[in-house]
Amino acid sequence: MNSSESWKCPFCGANVNPGDQVCMHCGGAIHNTNVTISDLRSHENSGLNQKKKNKWFLVFTIFSVFVCILVIFSIVWFGILKR
Repeated sequence: MNSSESWKCPFCGANVNPGDQVCMHCGGAIHNTNVTISDLRSHENSGLNQKKKNKWFLVFTIFSVFVCILVIFSIVWFGILKR
């Protein structure tokens, strides 16, 4: 391990000592005390990617609902005009 990296809680990011079983800051159980700053950064990056995917899924869903409403409205509107 690089000496410039400190050990961090995987839940809250607080400093922990090697061998700790529980984080003194958040109370989270520490199963793997070999969590470093670089591990937390990679975990945060994966969370950001998931948020971006969720954002695009939401945009796509709203757009799809809008298109469906537009199609249904068009069918009803032009169906009424044909009478």
